[in-house]
Amino acid sequence: MSDKPIKILLVEDNLEYAHLIRAMVSGVGGTGFELTHVERLSDALEHLSKGGWGVALLDLLLPDSRGLDTVVKVQAQAPNVPIVVLTGLDDEALAIKAMQEGAQDYLVKGQVDGNLLRRSIRYAIERKRAEEERRELDRMKSEFIANISHELRTPLHSIRGFTRLLLQDKVTEPEVQREFLTIVDDQSENLEKLIDNLLDASRIESGRFKVQKHRLLIKDLISEVVGSFYTIASEKGITINADITEALPEVEADGERLKQVLNNLLSNAVKFSNGSSSVTVTGEAKDDELIVRVIDQGIGIPEEVRQHLFERFYRAKDTARVGGTGLGLYISKQIIEAHGGRIWVESKVGEGSTFSFTLPLIQISGDSNE
Repeated sequence: MSDKPIKILLVEDNLEYAHLIRAMVSGVGGTGFELTHVERLSDALEHLSKGGWGVALLDLLLPDSRGLDTVVKVQAQAPNVPIVVLTGLDDEALAIKAMQEGAQDYLVKGQVDGNLLRRSIRYAIERKRAEEERRELDRMKSEFIANISHELRTPLHSIRGFTRLLLQDKVTEPEVQREFLTIVDDQSENLEKLIDNLLDASRIESGRFKVQKHRLLIKDLISEVVGSFYTIASEKGITINADITEALPEVEADGERLKQVLNNLLSNAVKFSNGSSSVTVTGEAKDDELIVRVIDQGIGIPEEVRQHLFERFYRAKDTARVGGTGLGLYISKQIIEAHGGRIWVESKVGEGSTFSFTLPLIQISGDSNE
C-alpha cells in the first residue's frame, strides 16, 4: 500500500448515513483514508473523470440513477477504480450481478461496521490491482504469441526459400550457392537461439533453471563476445570496444550463461543505436563485486519503459519495428540473480543507455594455512 491516503468517493444521498460512513472510515485504523461525499451519480462521474481515486463506495438507489446501471456507468467512467457497492438491498442475486458488472464487493448497510468497511475497501483495492495485473499479463501473453509466431515464421520462410532455389538447381554459381547456404545457416542459428530462449523461460517458470559455476577470467569472456559483434556493428557504422581493467580478478560463474547475457545486452545496444555512435563494455572490481557495464549512445529509454524492462514478455510499444520476444532481458535478469548479482539500467532519452550487472568476487579466506 502507498503511504498516501486512499481517496474514497462515497456516492450516497442519505446525509445521515454518509456521516456514519465517514465516522467508520476515520475510526481506529482508518487514518489512511480521505473521504469525499457526493449525493448524485452525475457529481460522482465528474469527480471520477479527474482521476486519483482509490475506491468508490456506491449506493444503488440515487436520485439520478437506480440499480445496476449505476455500477455500469461508474465502471465505464473509471474502469481502474474499484467499486464497493454499499446498499440497503439485501439481495444475493443482485449482489452476484453487481460483481459480474465489475464491483469488487457488495455490502449491506445494516450489516456493516467500521472494521468490515475498512477491510472491504483495502481488499477491493488489492483485488482490483490483481485483476489489472492479470489482464495486463494476458495482454502481454497474447502479444508474445503473436510476436513469437512472427519471429519463427520469418527465418523459416527464408530457410525454405533459399533451400528450394538450391534444390531446384536455379542457382549454379558456387559463390552464390555459398552465400545462400550462409544465409540458411545464420537463420538456423537465429531459430536455435529463439528456441533456447523459450526453453529457458519455461525452465525459469518451473523452477528448473540452473547455472553451472566454475572459475573464469571475465576479461577474456567479454573480449570474445565483443569481438563477435565487430561485423554487425561496423555495418551500421557503430564503433564497439571493450575497456576492461587489465588485472580483473577471476569470478565463479557459468561462462555460457554470461555470454548469453552479454550477447543480449550488446545486441540491444547495437540494435537501438544509430550510425557514427559507439558501444563500450567496461569491467572493474569494486569492493566485493565485479561490475560490468554496456554503454551505448543510442535512442535512450523513457522512465515509464525502464521500470518494466526486465519483466517477462515486456516489449515497449515503439520497439515493434525491430522485432524481439520480450524474453531476453527477463532471462538475463534471472541469470545474473542466479549468480548472486544484480542487473539494472540507467538511461536518458536521446543520450543513450547503460546496462550494468554485478557478480560476487571470489572470497579468499584470511586464515588459510596454505
